[in-house]
Amino acid sequence: MSDFQVFEFGELRFTKKELRTLDRNIFSLVVGSSVAANDVAVLSRLAIFHGHRKTDSEVVKTYIGVNSLIIFRLLSAKVYEYIYFIDGYAKRLRRSKSQNLSHFLEKAEEFLELKNDPEYATVKELRNNITHHLSRCN
Repeated sequence: MSDFQVFEFGELRFTKKELRTLDRNIFSLVVGSSVAANDVAVLSRLAIFHGHRKTDSEVVKTYIGVNSLIIFRLLSAKVYEYIYFIDGYAKRLRRSKSQNLSHFLEKAEEFLELKNDPEYATVKELRNNITHHLSRCN
């Protein structure tokens, strides 16, 4: 994807009072985003470390290659799911008066720009027809 930093992990800090006063939907957005960030971080690390095994064994090379493809397919599906998730909250997020969420909104808007990237259609197609949807392969 062209000249676009796909992942930027950051930290938002909330007091208990702020969390209690957040709209229920915005609270769900914060929790869902935290889960998605964790999943993406784990899958990214797996992808990075998985391919760094030197071996002369063709069997092991094939194993590494197949596992890498599975990891990347899961990662792309997770990114697609998060774009879909965040898009559903975008309007509500824009209306939120939380100062803490203004930076989050800025990053969310940038992240939603991925939908305009030509590769997004491929990621969507993979997610809809292959990843987690094997019944659609027949």
